[in-house]
Formats: sequence, structure tokens, C-alpha cells
Amino acid sequence: MSKSLSDGTSVDDVDRLADPDASTDAKTASDETSRQVPSSRRGAVRTWVGEHPRAALAGAVAFALLLAVGTAYLAREPQVPDGTVAVVGEQEISTTQLDRRVEALKALYGLEEPSGTEAQDGFRRDAAKSAVVAVLIEQAADERGIEVTDKEVDTILAKLIRERYPDGGQAAFVEALGIMGANEDQVRDELRQQAVVAALFDDVTSGVEVTDDQVRETYDDRRTELATPERRELLNIVVETKAEADTVLGLLRRGRPFAQVAQTYSIDSATRSEGGLLGMASRKDLEGAYGDAAFGAEKGGLFGPVKTDTGWHVGQVQKIVPATPVTFAEVEATLRSTLETEDALSKWRSFLEDLLADADVRYHADYLPDDPESLPADVEENTP
Repeated sequence: MSKSLSDGTSVDDVDRLADPDASTDAKTASDETSRQVPSSRRGAVRTWVGEHPRAALAGAVAFALLLAVGTAYLAREPQVPDGTVAVVGEQEISTTQLDRRVEALKALYGLEEPSGTEAQDGFRRDAAKSAVVAVLIEQAADERGIEVTDKEVDTILAKLIRERYPDGGQAAFVEALGIMGANEDQVRDELRQQAVVAALFDDVTSGVEVTDDQVRETYDDRRTELATPERRELLNIVVETKAEADTVLGLLRRGRPFAQVAQTYSIDSATRSEGGLLGMASRKDLEGAYGDAAFGAEKGGLFGPVKTDTGWHVGQVQKIVPATPVTFAEVEATLRSTLETEDALSKWRSFLEDLLADADVRYHADYLPDDPESLPADVEENTP
């Protein structure tokens, strides 16, 4: 039985999952039937996904790639014919379909292909890998009876146009597509695929529950990291050489006012006019050695010289705001949501691992990724 947005999923919910991809254009005409999306069960997951960057091709084209821990792409003989990127089971992904997908991503997310032969080659291989995963996900969605109707795609597209082109509307949208070398049909295909991913994710991760004991145990384990960290208000002077930094430090130790020294010697135009005021910062906000020195000094104490990429630094601790612990009541709801998200992602990863382990995928030699079983580097960095 197919499921529809009318049973509870809002357009906002589907739009938050607009970053990931769900499918490819390699479906036959008989596959272009209407599809409906099941209702959302994991609002917290949608929020988490919505916050992730869209610039990377792999992250934009496949929500599955963003979440998967491992992959199982199989590059096997016999050879894939020219004009075909890959074969997934009996389904082919043509070079034309891959080009259409990339054009749609450019239109939706401002994706830019890199320059240079080697970089472009890597880009195309990553695009092929993402397209393969999209096909596998759509096949799994079809098996589960997940469908997305044209009317539902209309609703999603209308919302996108309202948000991105509030002044020019449909006309501005069409004009922008022309400039980017895409058309509305390509964008609609991409949005449909994203909605299928959202639906499949909901279907796979339904029934995830977190107990009160789990929430309490997580609070006990993460109490330190949940607390508001210590922050320090810092003054800072940047010079070009260590000799200059030693001179600055000597003047400060002899009692010269920090603001006066900063205005005279600092090359940091952003803080020089403010007497070297860097502002409040936690340890994680500061670069390695500089942060160690700043948080190793006492209130009112001087620190440095410390070398960073911007020069040699001498600083002073103006104020210290101690770390603030949080109570269980303050974070209970957030922790529960976090654990539900983590459990849902774990269930989703297991599903993908099983799905990909059973996949029969063959790449054309020109599109075979360097490591077909690994995720692109930018996706690895954003995997929770």
C-alpha cells in the first residue's frame, strides 16, 4: 500500500531532507508512476540532516552516503559498455543521465565542477558512485511500496520557489535554471528522488524508542561535554617576527598599557583599533598552541609569544568565566532527541550495509572510483 504526505508529513519536513539524493533518471517509462511518501517519524533526524553542508556533491546527491559507515560497491567483469556509467543489477546508468543529475545539482545547490583534468576525473567518479547508491535506494523504496506523486512534487517545488525566489517567483526560477544549464524537469526529478529518500528513511527507522534509563545514563556519561565550557576574554597583539613579539612582551611586562602597545605594534587591523580586544572565547574556539597558552595563563596574566599562520602573538587574559554545569532537567528533552537520532542513524546504517553488501554493481572503467567501497572524503567528515 502506498503512503501519502496527507497522512502527516509536512512540506517543511520533506524540504529539510532536500540535501540528500534518492534516485537516478535510469528508470524506464513504466517506472514513472505516481509515488507517495509515508509520514515522518523522526523529526529530530530531519533537523540534523538539514544542518549539513550542501556544497559537496556526494553529500548533496545521496542522504545514504552521508549516513553510511561502509559501502560495498562491486566492480566486476564483464566490461560495462561505452556510454554507460555503471550497471546496478540489470539497471543501467547512462552518461546522459549522470550529466542531467549534475546539472540539476548545480541548479539546486550551486554545485561547481572543479577545474583541471585530474580534479574533474575524480569529480565524475564520485558522481558515478553517488548515482549508484541512489539507484539502490530507489529500488529498495519500490520494494517497500513507497511512492511519490506528481502533486506532491509540485508542492515541494512551489515551496522551494517561494523561499529562493521571493520576488521573481516562477519566472525568476526558470531564468536561473537557464543560466545554470538545467530545466524544470531535471529539478523535479531530483526533488522526487529526495522525497523517496525521506520516505525510505522514515520507513526503515520507524519504531525507534529511547528509555528513561538510557537518557539518564547518557547524561551521566556526557555531563562534562554538556556543560557550558569555560570562556575567557582576551587581548591580543599580532606582529610579524619573534623579535618584535619579544619587544612587545617586554613593554607589557614593564607596565605599558596593552591598548597603547596594540595600537602601536599590532598588524591585526580587526583588533588594533580596539586596543587588541579579541573578545570572549572558549578553548575550542582557539587555534592549538595559542589556545593552550591563553588557557594556561591566570586572570590578568600575559602569555606568548605564540606563532600561528597569521604571525607571532602576545596576549593577556582580561576575564575568566567558569564552566557552567547543566542539570538533567535542562537537557533531558535534548538528550532524548539526540539518542533517538543516533539510534535511527544506526538502524539506517545497518540497513544500508545489508543493502549494499547484496548489490551487484559494475562500473565503466572511466567512472570506476579509486576505492569503490569507501565514502568520498567530504562525506566521511560529516558522518556522525
